[in-house]
Amino acid sequence: MSHTVLRMALYLAIILSYAFLNREDAVRFILGFFFIYLIFTIFEVYQFLTLTRKSKHGGE
Repeated sequence: MSHTVLRMALYLAIILSYAFLNREDAVRFILGFFFIYLIFTIFEVYQFLTLTRKSKHGGE
């Protein structure tokens, strides 16, 4: 749980830093960042569910 909170805090710091330093390009950066984050999160959840299903079935 703390890993997730720390990761989200880091991502928020990156987004806010970029937005303050490059105001004219901030919206495009934020949209791209969240798109990549969404793809990564979907992949991460899929991998986690695959691992937990394998461990429940005895590693098959």
